[in-house]
Amino acid sequence: IYDMVEGGSGIARWDRSVADWGSENATAWSTAVLDVLTDLGGSAYVAVIAIAVGAFDYRRFRNPSVPLFLAVVLIGISLLNNLLKLIVDRERPDVVHLVTTSSSSFPSGHSATAAAAWCAFALVMSRHQLRRVRAVAAAVAAFVTFAVAASRALLGVHWLTDVIAGVTVGWVWFLLAALAFGGRLQRLGEPVDADRAADAERV
Repeated sequence: IYDMVEGGSGIARWDRSVADWGSENATAWSTAVLDVLTDLGGSAYVAVIAIAVGAFDYRRFRNPSVPLFLAVVLIGISLLNNLLKLIVDRERPDVVHLVTTSSSSFPSGHSATAAAAWCAFALVMSRHQLRRVRAVAAAVAAFVTFAVAASRALLGVHWLTDVIAGVTVGWVWFLLAALAFGGRLQRLGEPVDADRAADAERV
């Protein structure tokens, strides 16, 4: 994606048109709706939801791996995204910003946080449920992620390629964390539980 940005090719060719369209067609109502959606990827909002999800799950299953998993996902994506922002240091779109901004533009922090966090929430809340429930949870996570990403571009604070890169980074980080904590089946704590069971059988 960054290569496209550097060369102005591929999806980067749509950066300008998306930024201009969002800025030129904004209304008070659309800005208010997009502002609500964009908060679903904000670090403070996501942290509160993560605490609630972690506490609820721990009360039900007493699995300390879950709060740790959520913390790794949230803290890790924040550190990774900020590192990439420092390295790339891209200017934000030169259009009217409909919400406040800070730091550089690439990749989108809200998009990355939404992608990683909402997938993590879906995994935690649905991992003991039927397959159709897990599918619905995954669909909700994807919808929230795309809504946040679209809101950042339409609010004029990110280029289209910023939000695509953010979503990609977020999903990759979530996948790495999920694999580290749950192995191929993504059941949190399973590798540790399996090792303990194997040790018990040997004894």
